[in-house]
Amino acid sequence: MRVLIKTFFISISLFVLFTPQLCAQTNNSEPDIRRRLEMIEKGQAEAVRTELPSLMTNYQNNPGVMYLQAVLTTDGTEAAKLYQNIVDNFPKSEWGDDALYKLYQYY
Repeated sequence: MRVLIKTFFISISLFVLFTPQLCAQTNNSEPDIRRRLEMIEKGQAEAVRTELPSLMTNYQNNPGVMYLQAVLTTDGTEAAKLYQNIVDNFPKSEWGDDALYKLYQYY
């Protein structure tokens, strides 16, 4: 019986210890697009550009990553296509309105 109680308390202790870390990992499952946009505004576009391939691989079909890709694209027509893709496929996402505004600016 003592072994069972000891095992129970160890299990509970481990659960309490590691649950916050698991929750923290879940909250970080989205890329920090806003921070990267701020980096671009501060003239650090090349640093963000080097991260982009990794972001595109790890977050496929993520509208924030698509938005970042469009911002970093130097070809206006290609950027407009990327913004349109966000508007068409992710209109209710955090980036839908921003992409629509960028299209408005382009046209």
